[in-house]
Formats: sequence, C-alpha cells, structure tokens
Amino acid sequence: MFASLIVQVEAPELKQPFTYAIPQGMESLEPGACVVVPFGRQEVLGYVVAVDVPLPPEVEASAVREILARVEGDGAAIPEPVLKTAQWMAREYLCDLATAIKCVIPDTQAAHISKRVQLQPGWEEALTEI
Repeated sequence: MFASLIVQVEAPELKQPFTYAIPQGMESLEPGACVVVPFGRQEVLGYVVAVDVPLPPEVEASAVREILARVEGDGAAIPEPVLKTAQWMAREYLCDLATAIKCVIPDTQAAHISKRVQLQPGWEEALTEI
C-alpha cells in the first residue's frame, strides 16, 4: 500500500506530492497524518494527502522508500476539514498543495524535527587531542 505525501522541505522546485510505502503496522494512516520520511540523506516531516494511491507505472515498488514513523500528539495531524480547505485553495487559486498546506497550518502548530546532541564522558580529553 502506498501514500501520497507533501514533505516539508525548503526547496521551491519540490512542491509536488511524493509517493511512499506504508509499512506494516501503519495501515491505519489517514489523510492529514504527520509522518517522518527519508528524503535524500535526511529525515523530514510530511503530511499524508492520500492513501491507497496507485504506484506510477514507471516506478518499481522496490524503489519506493517507506514511511519511518507517525508523529503523534496534539496538533501534529492536519484535521480533515483543514486539509480539504488546503486542497480547495490549491484548485481554486492554482497553487501547489504544499503552499496551500503551509498557509493553513500556523507555524507554531506545525510539527518540527529537532536533534539533540549529548556530550559523552571524557569529551574534554578528546577535545585536546584534536
């Protein structure tokens, strides 16, 4: 089973939906769900815009990457009426769906990925060796 996602990347030329495989245990994904996906060499957030999408004929199923995780919590998912509003905006104003979704989700509500770094014991000694 495959899902169509809008990924959160700051690249104007990458606004189209991308297809990802839905792994076992995540079959209950619904449009609006926030997920973590591999994108190039990084992991990014994406919003599911459609599930059970057909795979384009020129793409082999083995080439499609899997969704890594579902983001849970208040405000992580886009409620269905809000997603439908974004889809209407994209059709009505001839903009891409990624831009419309960005417009309907306040930045303070949007999920973000943050990485934490913890220094290991003995880091002071390792620093002097560099």
